[in-house]
Amino acid sequence: SAGIPVPMDVAVDSSGRIYISAGSFTGVFPDCVDGCRIRRVLLDGTIETFATVPLPTLFGVSLASQTALSGIAIDLVSDNVYVAQASSLGDQVVNINQQTRSSTVITNNLGFDLLGYNGLTLQCCNGDPTNWNLFVASTERQLVYRISFSPVAVSTYAGQQGVNAFGGDNGPATSASLNTPRGLAVDSMGNLYIADSLNNRVRRIDGNGNITTIAGFGGPDGGFAGDGGLAINATLNNPQAVAVGPSGDIYIADTGNSR
Repeated sequence: SAGIPVPMDVAVDSSGRIYISAGSFTGVFPDCVDGCRIRRVLLDGTIETFATVPLPTLFGVSLASQTALSGIAIDLVSDNVYVAQASSLGDQVVNINQQTRSSTVITNNLGFDLLGYNGLTLQCCNGDPTNWNLFVASTERQLVYRISFSPVAVSTYAGQQGVNAFGGDNGPATSASLNTPRGLAVDSMGNLYIADSLNNRVRRIDGNGNITTIAGFGGPDGGFAGDGGLAINATLNNPQAVAVGPSGDIYIADTGNSR
């Protein structure tokens, strides 16, 4: 019976508890006027506020009406939470400690889209359970960033800054073009999947850093076609999110087709 006005993303921790990045909707796009909250659903079905994410500030000023939460991801070793926060005063990725529920800014100035969804996913671990990579979709810059830890370092993993187009399949992802990348996911082999929304495709980056299209025929207008056939020959319409199931199956939120 709880109300969640603007749920933006969900993630599940190692115990099966569900985390929701949520805000409010008091203007023309999602905001944090009523707080940037991480809600948590416990195993018995009850819901609570796990944490309230502090607003970014500039010269001591914060603007809740121009700030929104977006993608969320969880480190399944420590169950620490990572969330993307877009703001006209400077976007940032925030870490929330599972034990203390305190917030720490990991990095900022990543070019998030205040009007939409900025995907976030974690990749484990190269044999070391403390060694994670965090991938973030920068929808305004047409990039996917990789954030590594100890120390924190940000690098471009896919796309060319400011180039919203399609190109580069079967080559290095850093030479490819994306068009409003949003949802991200990783599989057990370390492949990264991108909902390349305005290219109407889902693309995959393998462990060697090369990019290919795995679903969607592309085209600027999108459409619906291809059920029962190969995903590469199907037509998608503004896919916004992607997920990988336990067996490796790929699930796509084909948003413009309401499927």
